[in-house]
Amino acid sequence: MRRIGIGMVLLSVACTGRGDRPRSAGDARDETPMAANRVALETDMVAAIDDTVDPCHDFYDYACGGWFETTELPSDKSSYTRSFSVIYDRNLTLLHTLLEQAGSTPDDPGGDRVGSYYAACMDTAASDEKGATPLQPMLDQVATVQTFEALVPLIAELHLIGVGGFWSEGVMPDAKSPDTYTFGLYQGGLGLPDRSYYLDTSESMLAIREAYGAHIGKMFQLIGDTEQEAKSKSARIVGFETQLAEHHWERADLRDPDRTYNLMDREAMAKLTPGLSWDTFLSVTGLPDLSAIMVGTPSYFQGLDSTLAQTDLEVLKDYLSWHVIDGFSSYLSTDFDEVNFAFYGGTLSGQQEQETRWKRCVRRTDEALGDLVGQMFVDEVIGALAEIGGLA
Repeated sequence: MRRIGIGMVLLSVACTGRGDRPRSAGDARDETPMAANRVALETDMVAAIDDTVDPCHDFYDYACGGWFETTELPSDKSSYTRSFSVIYDRNLTLLHTLLEQAGSTPDDPGGDRVGSYYAACMDTAASDEKGATPLQPMLDQVATVQTFEALVPLIAELHLIGVGGFWSEGVMPDAKSPDTYTFGLYQGGLGLPDRSYYLDTSESMLAIREAYGAHIGKMFQLIGDTEQEAKSKSARIVGFETQLAEHHWERADLRDPDRTYNLMDREAMAKLTPGLSWDTFLSVTGLPDLSAIMVGTPSYFQGLDSTLAQTDLEVLKDYLSWHVIDGFSSYLSTDFDEVNFAFYGGTLSGQQEQETRWKRCVRRTDEALGDLVGQMFVDEVIGALAEIGGLA
């Protein structure tokens, strides 16, 4: 799931704040990114109004009717809203200005880190030169696995660096004891959004599954497989993910807070999935002494345990290799990035074109270094807002 980092969140709050003190045209504060952002916001709010509509009859149409009449869906978006999309784009532009300047101030280690990260993301020449090389150590690890028992610690290591596969996990507040945090295990491991994309027999879903298989094949060819090798791996991977999807819960069931609340000790987990060594997984994950686990989808893990026992190790290795490639494809060379977008952005989401590089790099920097980006925001923007009375 994508998130708006701390910089974006703070900025969104600031952009909705009120300023009651007048600003003079010659005030130096008007030269700050925040001042320009504020003026643009005020202008857009007025332009969005449709004054032919009686606000007492339909206030929403009055407030947003003008925007609906004049706004088209941007080609680099799959959806667009008057509220958060517009604010997000404006905030992205403001952060772009800050990140372009990051690292230019002496004795600013935080700015140096942010600036270096952003610059590395923007350096497409370096990523194109490396190609698939950054993936090779992980793919080699998968290739050398000889037993399923040896696959479990590797799954844990890959999960720690953001590579999905088989299931998902995380730490969160206990839904029935909010002052306690729990470690939870949940269904996962699919490359498509949910089970219906694998099991629905409608023409549209069949077309998406076919495109997904072709996409997987293209990615394997990019790492050096022949076309035939890539097609064979793709078919096995889609087949395996379809088996996982059969055990996935429906979305409606996932919204049931009682059904998804299943606190289990290690012994209960061992009985639920006798073929999976949770002791090994949790030890590598850094939680060797964890005594209780929140299992959101117990029947999924039962089904997973059974499926794994019946699946050839080479299929599991192909599947995990695919999730390594998929997890990092948008960070690799242009050929990987474009193939990744063509399926996930184009085929799956209907997006006509990919966002420009700087937008993606601003977002990634904010996601990776949100605290530092937030500090830059506070120094540059909150201060300016306080001066013009926006925090009064």
